[in-house]
Amino acid sequence: MSCIKLFLFFLLMMFCGVVDAQKATIIPQPNKVEFGVGNFVFKNGMSVSLDKQNAGLVLAIEPLMQKLKTAAGINLKISDQIAAGNIQVLLSDKIKHPQGYLLDVNSSTIKIQANDAVGVFNAIQSILQLLPHQIESNKKVEKILWQIPVVKIDDEPAFQYRGLMIDVARHFLPVSFLKKLIDLMSMQKMNNLHLHLTDDQGWRIEIKKYPKLTAVGGFRNGTIKGKYPGTGSDNATYGGFYTQDELRELIAYAGTKFIEIVPEIEMPGHASAAIAAYPELSCFPTEPTDTLPNMMAKK
Repeated sequence: MSCIKLFLFFLLMMFCGVVDAQKATIIPQPNKVEFGVGNFVFKNGMSVSLDKQNAGLVLAIEPLMQKLKTAAGINLKISDQIAAGNIQVLLSDKIKHPQGYLLDVNSSTIKIQANDAVGVFNAIQSILQLLPHQIESNKKVEKILWQIPVVKIDDEPAFQYRGLMIDVARHFLPVSFLKKLIDLMSMQKMNNLHLHLTDDQGWRIEIKKYPKLTAVGGFRNGTIKGKYPGTGSDNATYGGFYTQDELRELIAYAGTKFIEIVPEIEMPGHASAAIAAYPELSCFPTEPTDTLPNMMAKK
């Protein structure tokens, strides 16, 4: 949990110095924001109009529908009567950037225009940030007025690649944690998760033809105490790995958040874990692979 809080703190610190108090409700800061007078109030039975044949659009609005249902007890209906719902989702060639969007909120209607489903998803994340923070609750919250301010937002990402790298080779993290991380990334409109899957300290991806890569290289006999070079090893076996099915599941989950998984597998350097598993592949097969306390692979 502390890692997640640190991640959120870093993002808030990165942006808080460049936005005023009113615009700080949306991170990253949109290109153009114009607040009006009044609010749009979400109510049970409201409808979302979009092309229901477009699976990407249906997926893009899912976070809003699901969170309103869970936290507010508000059920939104999907309608294919374009431009007739309380929330209107339209694809438009006027939006030139493939991930940009126009969000126009008045007291009775929310209009989203985007070039593609990713732009719609980004607009939905902005709406969620404008709602009371209790929208992130995993159970119904009473006595909350579920509203957002009247506002016009014209936004597009400054960078095509907006990513985060996490080093699971040195510090193994379960799939459940990575899914939570993906959730947090999507809130910030990030779109790439770089997984550092192999290094001297561990091999984390199942390769069925070479099972020792994970059975042996996925675990080490100890971790250094303190900062490198440290004060010795704790001598505790540490490690883990992801099966191919787990990684398929993670990739599919990330896809629902419009995030791509970027795997990193290092060869031939930084491969002590692999060499510990198959020493015959080493240029120096008689040399030990555990010359440093934090590079000790299980033999």
